[in-house]
Amino acid sequence: MKKIDSFAEGKNYSGYITGSASSHESNKFGIGVNTKITEKIATGVGYNSSLKRSDKRGDEYGDIFSKRKNFVLSTKYNLNSGEIDLRYTRDEKKYAKDGDVSEDIYESDSKNPGNISRGESYSNDYHLGYRYDLSSKTQLYSYLGFYEKKFETHNPKTGTVIPKDDEEKIYGKIQAKHNYTDNDYFMLGTDLIKEIATPQDKTIDDSTKDSYGIFLMNENKRGKFTFLQGIRYNKAEYNYYFRDRDPIPVEKRNVKTKTTYEDYSYTLETRYNYNDSGVVYGKLSRDFRTPLISEMRYTVNAEKLNPQTQDTVEFGIKDYLNDTYISLSTFYKMTRDEIYYSGEEYSNFPYYNIGDTERYGVELFAERYFGKLTLNTSVTYIYHKIKESKFESLEGKEVPFIPNWKLGFGARYEFTSKIVGNMDVIYYGNYFDSDDPTNIRKKDQGDYATVDLSLSYNPIVDLTVTGRVNNIFDEKYATYVGYWDNTRQYNRGDGRIYTVEATYKF
Repeated sequence: MKKIDSFAEGKNYSGYITGSASSHESNKFGIGVNTKITEKIATGVGYNSSLKRSDKRGDEYGDIFSKRKNFVLSTKYNLNSGEIDLRYTRDEKKYAKDGDVSEDIYESDSKNPGNISRGESYSNDYHLGYRYDLSSKTQLYSYLGFYEKKFETHNPKTGTVIPKDDEEKIYGKIQAKHNYTDNDYFMLGTDLIKEIATPQDKTIDDSTKDSYGIFLMNENKRGKFTFLQGIRYNKAEYNYYFRDRDPIPVEKRNVKTKTTYEDYSYTLETRYNYNDSGVVYGKLSRDFRTPLISEMRYTVNAEKLNPQTQDTVEFGIKDYLNDTYISLSTFYKMTRDEIYYSGEEYSNFPYYNIGDTERYGVELFAERYFGKLTLNTSVTYIYHKIKESKFESLEGKEVPFIPNWKLGFGARYEFTSKIVGNMDVIYYGNYFDSDDPTNIRKKDQGDYATVDLSLSYNPIVDLTVTGRVNNIFDEKYATYVGYWDNTRQYNRGDGRIYTVEATYKF
């Protein structure tokens, strides 16, 4: 949905209507309207729904599908020197998820769904925002919100409930931005998030995570140079129970544990605009990620999961050379205590710190303009390995499920001012299986390319009709590859999908 204050001058409403129909009786529908009630009050309402059916076979309980409904209601009140923003979002999902199949079934029967799990969820998000201009140079912004999400997941064949925690989240933020010159500003703020995970087994108490953060950002412009500095301190406190599920040791199941982590991040960046179109930049940063409650509750040997930190050095350049736009960057990333998970959402694979990993690579994007024809290409190369680990068998190995190469090619052609065609080709290189950090199996997954075609027609300015074919050559590829029961296990990705879509904006 558009922002409810994004009305054209003199216009009191705006909105959209969109719909699509795809292969296997899949479809989408959406409608949104923004209305200016008075000069100070505006409101918006939006509704979106989607139904995606798999081309794999169903079972006696029905087809494999994913169904979603989303509703948004927002109101904005303009103050003399600020605004109040109130927003409510409702999201409902119902799905059937296919399972993994052994290698022989994957090769001989690509429509076999394996064991199908089913479930549903709904969430509510209440958000209140407030912005106030203390002066022409100082702005105060804050928000407060409450989010809840409830799950029901089960395997209909076995009748077992698949463990998935219900979620609640209370979140808030206060920040002040001050422009101390026409080209310089700093931003100071604090935020907090309280997360509550409630197991579907109501005999087990809730697990909680409380996060507090303080941050400062500063930007200076001097001629053609821009300097950016930022720092953040964060504290996370956990009170959680380990899951009652294999492979957690029996003596650790449902045992309460407390953990507190403190960490910091920073960024230092310099940009130099050497002409109207060209810029070179350098960036040095440190980021961190504290574990989710669901990750802390399900770890290898019920060990405490450490936060993940990452140091990054990046250099790049962007510019136009004649009729060609070029973006080139190179980077080095060192990730310490990388949090790793080798399975799928409902599989028995716990989380663990795989060790210290490093990645370095190059990303190139180029786009050339030939009148009505535009061609683009992208090349990404990433070298990655596990540099150090408490598991000696992992040291010096490649990080699983990450291809070294990813290549892209695109073409756009304007047949007329109203009809435009697009083609996109994406190639993924080889990678090791998701659960093979020791690299003992063949590196023969990946190595595939998908081709997408689309044709758009704009009969009038506000109406777009698009026909699209994704994976036009019906390329066979796996979205997950693991190993158990003495064989590789696969989950096949989407095959060829046809879609017709129409969108009208007003």
